[in-house]
Amino acid sequence: MSIEESIQQIETLIEAWQLDEADLNQTDINAMQVLLKEKQELEKQLEERTKMYQNAYDYSQKMEGKAIILETQQKELKKQLEDKEDYINKLQATKDKLDKWDYENTMQQKEFIKWLENGIEKVKNTEFLDERIQRAGLIAYNRCLRKYKKITQTE
Repeated sequence: MSIEESIQQIETLIEAWQLDEADLNQTDINAMQVLLKEKQELEKQLEERTKMYQNAYDYSQKMEGKAIILETQQKELKKQLEDKEDYINKLQATKDKLDKWDYENTMQQKEFIKWLENGIEKVKNTEFLDERIQRAGLIAYNRCLRKYKKITQTE
């Protein structure tokens, strides 16, 4: 039997016993006092359990609200992470392009330096009628080579 049903039954009995005090004997009075005391205890238990259930319900509602907030925050963080991953991928692609460009540029620089060095060797190994022309050619090639190495920092 539930607490509410017990209280209802006690109230019914009390209403049935509402007679004049003269009609009641001491045993009836004692029984009524016991029933009233039991009713009060049951009402107190009902009130305590109602508060306990209300507190539990309030707590569950609070936790449900927090769970919704946490879920929303998790979705926002996941979106931010995806955005960061996209950004990182784009940066990596850009870095790869720059690395490739840097490699190609370095290869072109080496090729041009080799071409200048070969030109110097050709001028050295070629017989000119006028030695001044040969010297002027060597000076020009050497100046170009030094300046290019300085500019490209390949010395």
